[in-house]
Amino acid sequence: MRPTVLIVDDHEENLLALEMLLEQERDIEICRALSGKEALRQLLGQEFALVLLDVQMPEMDGFEVAELMRANPSTRLIPIIFITAISKEERYRFQGYEAGAVDYLYKPLDSFILQSKVQVFIQLWRQRRDLELAYQKLEEANQCIINQKNMLQKMAIQDHLTGLYQRRWFDHLIKSELGAVMRTNTPLALAILDIDHFKQINDSYGHLAGDVVLVGLAATLKNAMREYDTAFRFGGEEFAVLLRGTTKVQAIKVCQRLRMMLEQEHYVYQGQEFRITVSIGLCATDHLPDATRERMIEQADKELYRAKAAGRNQVCPES
Repeated sequence: MRPTVLIVDDHEENLLALEMLLEQERDIEICRALSGKEALRQLLGQEFALVLLDVQMPEMDGFEVAELMRANPSTRLIPIIFITAISKEERYRFQGYEAGAVDYLYKPLDSFILQSKVQVFIQLWRQRRDLELAYQKLEEANQCIINQKNMLQKMAIQDHLTGLYQRRWFDHLIKSELGAVMRTNTPLALAILDIDHFKQINDSYGHLAGDVVLVGLAATLKNAMREYDTAFRFGGEEFAVLLRGTTKVQAIKVCQRLRMMLEQEHYVYQGQEFRITVSIGLCATDHLPDATRERMIEQADKELYRAKAAGRNQVCPES
């Protein structure tokens, strides 16, 4: 991107003279404005590296243009060199610097001084652009690292097939939840679900059909759960749900509703339609004194085996 210099003067001949003096600067673009208002319109429409601004103009003089530039966030950092034929008295200098000038040039213009000053500001613009690009690349690299870190963290705790949390996250979360139970005396229930005769699905329809069932069951779990419950894939065809603020009696009702929902679902793979049932074992802290992660898993597993032994498609305990 080539740097662009805006030259502003209310006399056409002065603009032509400035353009001729800047002809040797082959690596810059030059835009022109015949009034302060026109200059402001251009300044708001594109990026400029420098403004060469005549002080004495009708309607809106250079000081007013500079003040408006400094008041606008998109133009306030653009360097301004005032070009003037007026007296070099200090009061004019102060007024210009207060308005936002960074330098002064006096008519008649010296081509060497003009070109030298323009080159300095063009070089500063290029350095600023390089810094901005370097910062942008650094920000992009930093965001890439953050995204990769988040992805790795997600992969570490999330099951790639179902999108549910993994057993690893369950082990971490249940410890935290049991700590909350101790502090607040709020009940916590754990339900472990197992798909009945899941091996038969894999044997009859193939493992991809089994994946369809696992993904579908996970979706049903997500839709059926309350917003404060958390579902996990324990492994294989086994799932778990942590039910916060839930007593044993309440958990039984929740699990019976979930069991019936899953019983009504149907799955299709390569034109074959089939249904599943689940067995659910649960426990809750209000009926398990001094509950720990190990004790809750052990108790829920025992109830799950009872449900299977009783014929499957059941919730244990029943009451």
